[in-house]
Amino acid sequence: MGYLLKLLIFFLAIWVVMSFIKRLAKPGDEKQNSDDPVSPEQMVQCGHCGVYIPRSKAKNVAGKNICKDCQNHPEP
Repeated sequence: MGYLLKLLIFFLAIWVVMSFIKRLAKPGDEKQNSDDPVSPEQMVQCGHCGVYIPRSKAKNVAGKNICKDCQNHPEP
């Protein structure tokens, strides 16, 4: 019985030490720097399939915003 108790205490001590080390090494706990906010990009609707995509990914064809997938397929 004494051996089992020592073994349990040993593994518990290892678990506590490992948890402490993981907490110290865990990145991303600091708050993000508010000096560099990320602004969301405007979304536009594809004039062919209707999917919403970021404006930077859209291509303007004949006055319509077209997504990448629809650029490869001609109009039906």
